[in-house]
Amino acid sequence: MKNRIVVPAILWRYLKIQPKHTWPTLQLVDQDIRENDFHMISKIHWVFPSIRISAKHSRFFQYLPAAHVVEVVVCQSVDIEVLVCNLRKLISNYRLTSANPNLLSYLDIILEDGNLCQSIRLSDLSLGNSLNLLAGIQCKNLVELRLIDCGLRGEDLQCLGKTITNLTLLDLHANRIMDTGSLYLSKLLPNSKLTYLNVEMNGIGRTGLRNLCKALPSSKITDLKVNFNDFDSSAYQYLLQVLPQTRLEILDIYRILSKDLQMMFINNCAKSNLSKATVYIKGSLLEQFAILSNTRKLDEFCFFLANDYDCNCFGDEVFKFKSIKLNFGKYVTIPGIKRALSNSHLFGITHSIGLANIKLGSAGLEGIVDFIGNIEPLQIDLSNCELDCAAIGILKTHLSDKTKEILLHGNYIGAKSADMGAIFYCD
Repeated sequence: MKNRIVVPAILWRYLKIQPKHTWPTLQLVDQDIRENDFHMISKIHWVFPSIRISAKHSRFFQYLPAAHVVEVVVCQSVDIEVLVCNLRKLISNYRLTSANPNLLSYLDIILEDGNLCQSIRLSDLSLGNSLNLLAGIQCKNLVELRLIDCGLRGEDLQCLGKTITNLTLLDLHANRIMDTGSLYLSKLLPNSKLTYLNVEMNGIGRTGLRNLCKALPSSKITDLKVNFNDFDSSAYQYLLQVLPQTRLEILDIYRILSKDLQMMFINNCAKSNLSKATVYIKGSLLEQFAILSNTRKLDEFCFFLANDYDCNCFGDEVFKFKSIKLNFGKYVTIPGIKRALSNSHLFGITHSIGLANIKLGSAGLEGIVDFIGNIEPLQIDLSNCELDCAAIGILKTHLSDKTKEILLHGNYIGAKSADMGAIFYCD
């Protein structure tokens, strides 16, 4: 009973257990919290490596213990002036997650020198003049910046030059930096501390990808995401050619179409530092198994089930892999999804399940959610699945606490989900 934790019963309603071999993260986002609860938390704070709390509870920040990473979630109804004052009461490093436009006017205060803000995630915002505030950041603790769907253009990155070079993580998912921004990033990479870069869905073409790839060998990047841009799959040759000279350990490639590229991937993967790769390989499921089996150096694999036939063929071969990501094409039916997810070998090895762009509806989700729950994936992508508010209740009722993240972009969830809790990322 060495690892047993005795937690007062009142706290169990706040807990969402993280994956195996980690302690719980205390989730205080969608909860009615009283001052007495925080006094109790302070007595057993050593249990929790991290705490996630809504900004609406900022009056309690003074009770949060040190030596924790605190994530502050800023919903639309929060009084930003009160929040900024209470942030100064935090005595530990914190992360800020927000889709509240009112926060932008206070960024210079939040990020003043000596502040403990370690990470910022802004989404679905129009930054405008706030880019100048970000450019003047003096906060030495800031190492992670996520600007997701914020309307950034290539020329905007010039404002962030000095800031970018001090970061270890930069996430620019779903902006419009295009080849201009890609060229600017390629000039910054050799002198930056960046280890993670996400430029997916940014309108980058072949030239932009080639510029980035030329800079990779002289950079510190270990995790790169460049999918869903304006280049065809043949452009991945630039990335695969330099792969052995880079520090890349994690790589996502959306689709390898030609046999030449497939062989280049197999050969260069063996010479590289890769340990995880999400690679969508065009071809039958048997061809995917054959190619991925030749890259056993990797710890994690991704399979793409394009139709119901693939779902029927998805059999016992999967047990050969340590960790997998499972993605379904938009033409797969609900019975096909059920057949694939009923594979008993998926339990314990399935990192994520991708169901994006499948027209499930909340009724269809209810039909498959038990199958998903039995597998206990860490991440589920339900973007653009025509879900409504009922989906939130279905997911919370049926899914295991081991599921850390659910993507719900492009659905009809609405504002109701904005403060739902730790594992939901919505529009």
